[in-house]
Amino acid sequence: MIQHRYLITGAGGQLGREWVNRLTMADQDVYAYAYEDLDVTDIEAVSRIVSHVQPSVIINCAAYTAVDKAESEPDQARLLNAIVPGRLASLCARKSIKLVHYSTDYIFGGTKRDADLYPNGFAEEHAANPQNVYGQTKWDGERAIFASGCEHLTIRVSWLCGRFGHNFVKTMLRLSKERDVIRVVDDQIGCPSFADSVVENSIALIENGHNGVYHLASKGRVSWADFAQEVLLQAGVNTKIDRISTEDYPTAAKRPYYSLLNTDKAANEKGVVLEDWKSDLAKLMRVSIGLLTSI
Repeated sequence: MIQHRYLITGAGGQLGREWVNRLTMADQDVYAYAYEDLDVTDIEAVSRIVSHVQPSVIINCAAYTAVDKAESEPDQARLLNAIVPGRLASLCARKSIKLVHYSTDYIFGGTKRDADLYPNGFAEEHAANPQNVYGQTKWDGERAIFASGCEHLTIRVSWLCGRFGHNFVKTMLRLSKERDVIRVVDDQIGCPSFADSVVENSIALIENGHNGVYHLASKGRVSWADFAQEVLLQAGVNTKIDRISTEDYPTAAKRPYYSLLNTDKAANEKGVVLEDWKSDLAKLMRVSIGLLTSI
């Protein structure tokens, strides 16, 4: 692994913790800051840290990720998802630092027709059409990065799950201990991204000098209900999944019917390995053997 000096923001989240774990094991020079360590909305504090650390790469994992809550807190979501990335990008442009930033499938607003028109998912250049505040602010953050002129990797992920933090896999396992039946939406289609795979493939893109927008997700196409069913199957749990429609499960934020990410661009790059989502889930379940008993 090529030696870099990394600065990680949002290091306390599931993706940030995965980055810290991977870089520490690789004996990389890493400076990690969780929200309580560094207020990323304070650009002067961020600038002081950057001047002190002098990183060659900044990994921005800081984000507002509460999709439904963003509808009632749009200013806070915009600050973390749009304004902060723009400020970071401008700082990186001035100091010739590479920025790695994570965005979301929710910048797309796919319909049922899109599922037929784009069976392999939305490519990187597909027009954005966010359907909620969260998606809009993430798209605004991307545009701010593009406008800054900095060297960047903007990586879109979807349905992120990993061994750290809160995510859908852990929620299904927790609910399986509390209920006989779990209601899960069956008409929203996409595919999960797994944090360990995202980090490994991000490293491959960095080491091979790639820039621009990439999609990183597992192979396949699945509904939330199918995803839930496989989680319980691999966990050996008999809890029943009640497949419901989006209309049966109203939420504050509108979700896209279809947000599958096309990963052909990343898959063709050296060192990038994308596996089927069931295989990636099995790896997560193996490394997180204590999940079922610890939640």
